[in-house]
Amino acid sequence: MTSVVTNVSTQRVSRNIRYAVRGATRLTPLFPASNSRFDKGVFSQLHRRKKSSSVCSSSYSNDDIRHHTTKTTIEQEPTIAQQVETMRIAMNDCVVQQIYSEAAKIRDAIIKLEETDPLISATKQLKLAVITENFEDAARLREDVKKLTLESLPKFTCSSDTLTHGVRVSIQSMYVAERSDPSQDYHFFAYRITITNESPRTVHLLNRQWVIQDGTGKTELVSGPGVVGQQPILHPGGSFEYTSACPLMTPNGTMEGSYEMRVVDDPMQHTFSAKAGRFGLDIHNREVVITNEFATEL
Repeated sequence: MTSVVTNVSTQRVSRNIRYAVRGATRLTPLFPASNSRFDKGVFSQLHRRKKSSSVCSSSYSNDDIRHHTTKTTIEQEPTIAQQVETMRIAMNDCVVQQIYSEAAKIRDAIIKLEETDPLISATKQLKLAVITENFEDAARLREDVKKLTLESLPKFTCSSDTLTHGVRVSIQSMYVAERSDPSQDYHFFAYRITITNESPRTVHLLNRQWVIQDGTGKTELVSGPGVVGQQPILHPGGSFEYTSACPLMTPNGTMEGSYEMRVVDDPMQHTFSAKAGRFGLDIHNREVVITNEFATEL
């Protein structure tokens, strides 16, 4: 039994080595019109957040990525940092199995790969400057790291266009100054959504779900049946448009969500998720970058 376990583990290590080295040398991915309406129901839920600090988080079920395209999807391939992390796992596997020659190869591949990433390189230089008490360089490198970190973050425009399983969701947001009160940390955003059925099947919108992230990185979940009090049925080529709103306590943020849809003629009553791609909410209608601590306009 011991020999079998060792062989399986060794095979796994060998496979990880091949993937790790391939990732280092080639940067190959290692992971695999209708009437306008106003959604008062959503607004009433969101309006209560003005004085509330409660935050919710949510996750979605995975749709087949082959049927999902969106203008707001930023990362389709792993970053260099993600590849390095995968390679380190493979290197640690080699160390556990005492395959030190292969561990050394992966270590060298990691060093070579890290040199191609400006953020990783600047971060290592910053650590070295602090250790050697070269604080003048450390101050400069710290600013470089902040700038490179910001540049590496996803950027969201104030619109998105997403196609999932033949259902297209197009969104455009806008800031409504006359309904906002910045002195009270109250910023009112409206957004118009058009849902178009580009598939050959008739679909029925059942439920909606939104994840809202404010400028501090806090998230909140809003969900419910239908939209604007309706559960529209979309025939092939048909569309449904409505307008809703989202007040925030910060001058910017993002939203993303999904609609639960059902194929009308499906005897099994199967449902699927039509994605609403992530889009920005910004008082100047600029691109928005969200971190865990703050939001930044570009």
